[in-house]
Amino acid sequence: MGRITAIPKTRFNLDTKNNRGYIILIYRYNYQGQFIKLKYWTGEYVEPKYWDKKASRAKFTNSHPEYIELNRKLNELDGIAVQIYKDNNSGDISPNDFKNEIAYRIGDKPRPVDASNHIPTFPQFMDQFIAEQKTKKKTNTWKKYSSPSNHLKAFAEETNIKLDYNTIDWRFRTNFIDWLYAPPRKHSTNNVAKIIGTIRLFLKESHRAGYHTNEIFKDSGFAVREVRTKNKVRLSLEELEALASLDLSGNERLEKVRDLFLVGAFSGLRFSDWHKITKEQLYCNSEGSEMIRILAEKTRKYTSIPLLPELKQILEKYNYQLPKISSQRFNDYIKEVCELVLSNATFMRIYSEGGQIKSETAQKWEFVSSHAARRSFVSNFLQLGIRPDLIRQITGHSTERQLYAYADIDADELAANFGKEAITALENHRKKVKAI
Repeated sequence: MGRITAIPKTRFNLDTKNNRGYIILIYRYNYQGQFIKLKYWTGEYVEPKYWDKKASRAKFTNSHPEYIELNRKLNELDGIAVQIYKDNNSGDISPNDFKNEIAYRIGDKPRPVDASNHIPTFPQFMDQFIAEQKTKKKTNTWKKYSSPSNHLKAFAEETNIKLDYNTIDWRFRTNFIDWLYAPPRKHSTNNVAKIIGTIRLFLKESHRAGYHTNEIFKDSGFAVREVRTKNKVRLSLEELEALASLDLSGNERLEKVRDLFLVGAFSGLRFSDWHKITKEQLYCNSEGSEMIRILAEKTRKYTSIPLLPELKQILEKYNYQLPKISSQRFNDYIKEVCELVLSNATFMRIYSEGGQIKSETAQKWEFVSSHAARRSFVSNFLQLGIRPDLIRQITGHSTERQLYAYADIDADELAANFGKEAITALENHRKKVKAI
């Protein structure tokens, strides 16, 4: 096994000659057995009294609002220096070449093209970028980049367009989006938004590497705005109760899938975390309540969830060793289960196809998936009046806005909840007024 080397950190020092604080990038690294202290003149300066030496950044001050942009540039230089170190086999690059590479990547000088300095084509860069993502800890992250890359290559081949860094302009964007919306693809608006977002990322990263000067990715108008749709469903508490009461003793396959769905609906966990629940994760908090502590697969953060009676009953049924099943099979089987209890349930499905917003009355059971369990957890407990900040502690949503966007509570339910709370609030108000 090769030696694991810690990645050196970038520093910025101040040269205060002539009473001006000129900022110098400092990068210390080992090159061919020698300790190198690289100095790169950034061309930026700051008044020395506004320099935070510990953070090696400018202090925020109302008299110098431009320091916000200065710090952004320093952050970008920081990232570029670290990336150059990583791109060159952990520092196998001379100080002079290191400085030139910084200048290439920030656009201060053009990169010379010769046999020893090969610039990958845009398709080659996408392949390299995806291959690098595969080596990272979150092994599934690369998949979201693979599909847009394949679409781009298919479009270029079908339309006989040379796919290069500088061919991606506004006309290319228009033609590519039209192609994505056209049959037989007929992509949704939100899917096209994700694809265009990934292309912007490809352009940004390759630009940062100094492979081109095309900055169209910086224009916010190049993106595609997502639209609100309703393709996913949740099960109400009454529907979950009907699901739990369903006698599936004669069908072990469907019984296990039903039970797993209920685990998700009363834990709020993602499908990837259900199987992690074991007796070892159980503990009692300071108030004596039983809890489960899980390291989330997606976020790599610990979360604690209460052991609700509905959840505990199923876990004990399997002695805290839940059945394992692939997500694809689960999503197929749970539809079979839900058809038995939701055969008459419908919902107004709002979706995007070929760039158009459409709606239809759809059978609810046809759109139930593992994701519906977590959505049910959020929606049902919000509807019961549980504080959003408490639910977020379990689900991991960063803001209430994200939480409510995730929930599936229609306008009628919200209005009914408001009515109940408003009546109670008005009654309390009248009592206070009468008492006075």
